[in-house]
Amino acid sequence: KFNSGQCMNIFLLTTAGTGLDLLEIIKKEVNIKGVIGLSERTPGDSISDYTFVGNYCEENKLNFIPVESYSLSNKMDVKILSKLNIDILIVGPWGRLIPDWLIDKCKMGAIGIHGSSYGITGGRGRSPENWSLILNEEEFSVSIFKIDIGIDSGEIIDTRVFSFSTTDDIASARYKMIWNVGQMIIRLLAHKKVTKLKGKPQTGLPRYLPKRIPSDGEIDWNRSAKELHNFVRALSKPYPGAYSEVINSGKIMIWKALPLFDLQNLSKYQCGEIINFSSSNNHLIVKTGCDALFITDYEFRPDSLKSIIKKGYIFNSVDFYSQCKEIFQRHYKKHPNKIIQEKVVDFVEIYNKLKTQV
Repeated sequence: KFNSGQCMNIFLLTTAGTGLDLLEIIKKEVNIKGVIGLSERTPGDSISDYTFVGNYCEENKLNFIPVESYSLSNKMDVKILSKLNIDILIVGPWGRLIPDWLIDKCKMGAIGIHGSSYGITGGRGRSPENWSLILNEEEFSVSIFKIDIGIDSGEIIDTRVFSFSTTDDIASARYKMIWNVGQMIIRLLAHKKVTKLKGKPQTGLPRYLPKRIPSDGEIDWNRSAKELHNFVRALSKPYPGAYSEVINSGKIMIWKALPLFDLQNLSKYQCGEIINFSSSNNHLIVKTGCDALFITDYEFRPDSLKSIIKKGYIFNSVDFYSQCKEIFQRHYKKHPNKIIQEKVVDFVEIYNKLKTQV
């Protein structure tokens, strides 16, 4: 059953819930020697989808190796990992570059996971599934690759392409991605002898997706209901979420929302204004730049905001174009030579031109 796994030491490095999904998919076919993950800590916005994988390992009788530093630079982490006899390291997901010393330690190599709607080369970098849903892309290409010292720049081992539907949110999108990754890893490691990881060099001009941070989730209510539906589903759990500020009081986190089309007599409402607040099921209907947003899953922070959020209340709104410009500026400040994927920039520029024409 474990043709290659019986003679190889295969480790998984992950600290995300999707990493546990990957384990579930491959563990019956690929013999995982151990799982490396962050030590137990309080979940926070700084690590999206953070999961303490030690509990899963204990329940499933897997060897768990905890580390303290996300960068794997802690001296004790280096000491512990240096003692491991690693043939192949599967990295996924892990939101930091793997240090040179750990790559060199893997006798056959380290396997990375990355993709985007523009392929691995055309969408290197951060938040690829989030950007795809924000831009309403219909297709996603995910690859496993041999990790080198660059950002998602290694030789491509295998690739799968799958589709997104309008009902997908970030959780289902990431599961589709990790399912396809699992099938590629099984194909690579489970049924044939592997002596060295081999792949094909990437071709084409590299393009990058900029990192998103929690504050980038604030809503511009002047956008259409369809665009805000995509924005909300792209940032929903396990990510920090789309939100709107309640001035001087807190914020509303929006986890699920649907566009409402063809409502009559909306012109008398302002963008961001609550048209209706159903006390029976707590659904919110909010006026947007075009149509309205039907909000079915949300939470107030703090919870006491419930007392002031009523029909007629107007949520604060940011400018989406300025928000994206700030994201781009952050990217180029840190990575001045890594060009942002043109389709992302074009999407933002087209939105701004249409807005100014109204």
